[in-house]
Amino acid sequence: MSAPRLRRPLWAVTLSTFLGPGAGQIYNRDFGKGMALILATLVAGGGFLYAAGSAIFEIARVDPMAIEGDGAYSVAQRVLASQGGTLAYCSLALTVLWVVGIVDAFLSARRKSAGPPPAA
Repeated sequence: MSAPRLRRPLWAVTLSTFLGPGAGQIYNRDFGKGMALILATLVAGGGFLYAAGSAIFEIARVDPMAIEGDGAYSVAQRVLASQGGTLAYCSLALTVLWVVGIVDAFLSARRKSAGPPPAA
């Protein structure tokens, strides 16, 4: 009898794990929370991509030959040297959002699958 109760929370966790933060919340019909997590994830991911992309673009503009051949490692070192802090903060934000999305999806689905408390 307990299997149907666990199916919904585990499905919400699966969605949040593999599709990203907010998917489990939308499955649980917590649309506001889901959209907020999706928006925050897009902002953090966009910040990461912008920081990395702008650093790579600057390297390519200054030294076009650095991008070719065996220069990938040195390009990565230069990107980390110039944008390491931003990349670290964005990575941390993405990790926190993912964990919060998974835990919240599970707790919310478990709370909703339990139904209303028994009347006294």
